[in-house]
Amino acid sequence: MKARKTRYLIPLLILTIIITFCSFSCSPPSSADQTIEEPAQETAEEITIEEPEEEPAEEVAEAEKLQRIDSLLASEAIRWNLSVNGIVQEIEGRNVTIVGLTERGEETASLVVPISQEAKIISDYILPEGAAKEEITGRVSIAEGKEYNLGEKEISLEEIKVGDNVFISLNLKPDYTIEGTEVRVSPVDLFYDLKK
Repeated sequence: MKARKTRYLIPLLILTIIITFCSFSCSPPSSADQTIEEPAQETAEEITIEEPEEEPAEEVAEAEKLQRIDSLLASEAIRWNLSVNGIVQEIEGRNVTIVGLTERGEETASLVVPISQEAKIISDYILPEGAAKEEITGRVSIAEGKEYNLGEKEISLEEIKVGDNVFISLNLKPDYTIEGTEVRVSPVDLFYDLKK
């Protein structure tokens, strides 16, 4: 009887080993295995989400143009003589809003020019008859054909009026904003006293 039990025990033991082996190799991964794989999948997803989109060729070309303009404007070898002229539309603090005129007399878009504290502001005025030659800075004639001598005087920003014609020399600052450094004013009422 003992031999019979051993005879059945050996195949039973072999069968148990086979079943155990199959159950471990054929079973789904345990939760420990899943924890290791999931972060790897999330990392792959994050990488695809975080990849920058390729810029279209037009945007790259535009960025290159802006970079060239930037280096040109920043160059100390180039001296810029920037200026703007137009008619004063509004004055608020040290900001002067001007509009230009086209050849047809139509107004252009307005521009706000901040005027520097150190700006020199010069205004034209009509010199009285018999003024010294040293005072004469120019001549102007009116429709009736009469000519008048012009002089110039330094004025304050507060003396500029809406309607005055101005020529403003500009400084381009490092942050690409502008600032008026010199203002030449031709007053709107320059000929007012002559018409009386």
